[in-house]
Amino acid sequence: MIITAIGLYGLLSYAVVVRRREFGIRAAVGAKPSDLAVLVFRHGILLVLFGAAVGGLAVISASRYLSSELYGVRANDPITWISIAIVLAATGTLACIQPSWRASHTNPLSLLKQD
Repeated sequence: MIITAIGLYGLLSYAVVVRRREFGIRAAVGAKPSDLAVLVFRHGILLVLFGAAVGGLAVISASRYLSSELYGVRANDPITWISIAIVLAATGTLACIQPSWRASHTNPLSLLKQD
């Protein structure tokens, strides 16, 4: 979970740095800081949902083969699946907060003066 959170945070932070000029232009044209934060946050949540969908499909296909390695837990235990989904969603949401805050605090004047 920690590695997932660090990876998602790093990916979103890099995306904010790469799109810094775009955010500056959006802010200069009239985008509110909350619009920029929602844009980055939505991108992060879409990454989390895509990763959960691909991971869920991989686990479903591998659960048959891994059921012999599980002791005391069934391969299709719904409580385990739901708790993992909740923890992953919370981890992904927490990893999206700081990059979206950074994008919302973009100073358009300083970014547009750089070039």
